[in-house]
Amino acid sequence: MEDLISVIIPVYNVEKYIDTCLNSIINQTYKNLEIILVDDGSPDNCPQILEDYAKKDSRIKVIHKKNGGLSSARNAGMKIATGKYIAFVDSDDSLNLNMYKRLHELAIKYDADMTMCQLLRVTMDSENNIVYPKTNNEEKEEVMSVTEALKAIMVNDNIGSYIVTKLVKRSLFDNIEFPDGKVYEDVATVYKILDRAKRVVFTSEEMYYYLYGREGSITGTFTEKKICDSMEAYYGRYKFLVDNYPEIEKDACLNWVKLYTSAMEKINMNNYEELWNSQVVLDNYESFKVAFDKLDEKFLNQYLEPYRLISAVLLRHSRDTYKDMFPVIYNKVKNAK
Repeated sequence: MEDLISVIIPVYNVEKYIDTCLNSIINQTYKNLEIILVDDGSPDNCPQILEDYAKKDSRIKVIHKKNGGLSSARNAGMKIATGKYIAFVDSDDSLNLNMYKRLHELAIKYDADMTMCQLLRVTMDSENNIVYPKTNNEEKEEVMSVTEALKAIMVNDNIGSYIVTKLVKRSLFDNIEFPDGKVYEDVATVYKILDRAKRVVFTSEEMYYYLYGREGSITGTFTEKKICDSMEAYYGRYKFLVDNYPEIEKDACLNWVKLYTSAMEKINMNNYEELWNSQVVLDNYESFKVAFDKLDEKFLNQYLEPYRLISAVLLRHSRDTYKDMFPVIYNKVKNAK
């Protein structure tokens, strides 16, 4: 019998998109699935829709819970998952119908603990049909060491820290949960499970369809909480990699410099004065300076966009200077294409 894959789908206020999502999972060519639908206190008709699907497909299990956010819903799903492999899907996205068959084939072929594909950003037209952009990517398979995979999630946006593009052995999640009440939960979690893997395989096939720019999505706006959560998640990853993977220290430092500078840009763009002077920003500023000082000029010039390089240099020199110069940086430099 084929290995059982537990697919966990948190559901909240996605009535318009849930059918597309669930049909792309139910109709996977890989059939031995345990489909766990977690109603995270959804206020629309999703709870009933999930029950209707469960009546039609015996592979479906439905959990109804009080709203607690994406991490809470994923953790609730993992508690009842019984599969050898775990996968996650966001309920406004959809999958290529061969995604799990392909990822499982790679896991068996290479005896891999984690397999991953590329994410494709899609939109929907007025009739709820997915609009796929044209791509010309050459399909390839790549076997990675853990160190190579950790580097790739930092520098390759098509691989990234998205948990939804990955098929993971359940054992890698032992005693690891997504951070409850936080956003940027993938960034805070994926490096921890990767650290436990022995072999990782990547396919360049674009098989996970991420619905980009929908109304109500949690990814489109920047709040003070999101900025704080992002700094916490990215700093945690940076510190872990610097302490445990010295061979990719420069990559980890560069990633932290980019992400801290990006967070400061968002704080200034939104005039979050209280956050600018908060202890979390000040504490992380010291680690930003340490990371910046480990990178030489050639490395920074090679991997930072011009406007972000200018931002990082000014920020490293002086927070006050950076803040005074920010309008010039943002309005003049960044927009000069």
